[in-house]
Amino acid sequence: MSSNTIVDLSITADLEQDLLEEIFESYVRGGNASLQRVNDGLTNNDLSEISFGAHKLKGSSIGVGAKSIAKLAALIEQQAEEGNNELLTQVKELNQQFEEIKSFLKEKSFIKEA
Repeated sequence: MSSNTIVDLSITADLEQDLLEEIFESYVRGGNASLQRVNDGLTNNDLSEISFGAHKLKGSSIGVGAKSIAKLAALIEQQAEEGNNELLTQVKELNQQFEEIKSFLKEKSFIKEA
């Protein structure tokens, strides 16, 4: 995934750096918690937990312009709701994409820790 598609910064272009830092720090905190729910759900074979965590990550990702991970989270949410418990590959990809987003945001000085 190229850095140009990780987060669409055009939706936040008019915001000041301090506000962007606050938004992205909050996104990462919430994303970490949502991703933990997905991972815990996968470990415990709890599809409702996977669906809930993916839903939360999808919504917050849309809000900050992280369209690719939002699309993947939506797919995971839908599959979990349909009872598909073969989600290991998609959840691994979700974790990888979130790490890429955090690295990108840190590189752009929007967050302090990746």
